[in-house]
Amino acid sequence: MKPYVPIGCADYEYIELACMDRYQVEVVKHDGLIRGLAVTTETNNTGEYLIIQLDNNKREAVRVDRIKQIIVLSEERRFEERTFEPLVEVC
Repeated sequence: MKPYVPIGCADYEYIELACMDRYQVEVVKHDGLIRGLAVTTETNNTGEYLIIQLDNNKREAVRVDRIKQIIVLSEERRFEERTFEPLVEVC
């Protein structure tokens, strides 16, 4: 996998909002998609990750710079979808 590239502040805010409100989401990645509950974010020496809880209660970490779009599936929501833009500024 390519080295981690930080994402823009605006995109990261949508990830945080999805986690705070515990949205059911569909995450479109550069190499596929994943559906589940947006739980939290984590950072380690390989990058920043969105943690998705799957229907089988397992969790999957999605590196945030691999996300192309987040679509909110929850009925009560503050946004419907977010298409991630190329990096303009680092948070």
